[in-house]
Amino acid sequence: LREDPGTRQATLHVANQEAARLNHPPCLQLIHYTVKDGKLNTDVVFRSNDGVKAVAMNIFALIELSRMIAREAGINELGSYTHHALSFHAYSRDWKALEGYCKSFDDRDCTIDYEDYLEAYQDYADECREKSIELKKAQDKKRH
Repeated sequence: LREDPGTRQATLHVANQEAARLNHPPCLQLIHYTVKDGKLNTDVVFRSNDGVKAVAMNIFALIELSRMIAREAGINELGSYTHHALSFHAYSRDWKALEGYCKSFDDRDCTIDYEDYLEAYQDYADECREKSIELKKAQDKKRH
């Protein structure tokens, strides 16, 4: 992306079941990045995604990853984030929570602007970044 912002090949295939030593295929299959109008756009494909308990954390983490990739590639702004879930589901134990979540869309628009996301999750993001740095330091210390 840094060398060729117009590339259509910035795709991370993350579903290597054998390499990850998993019994089942990973839910997250791929992440694809494009640069348009100087902004990094992110498209993700999930094989399967829990629409109640996992999706918000997945989106948060993938937007944070996009932010890191943009920074490393010298891209100053994030563009769109599109989340594809081939099997978007809810478990019966979570139906009550899902019902309340769905009703909330009767009262408001469900579109989230990136700036609104930043404002809503800034404290959480800062805390996660700090913990990530601490974990990396601890891992580096173990290696040396």
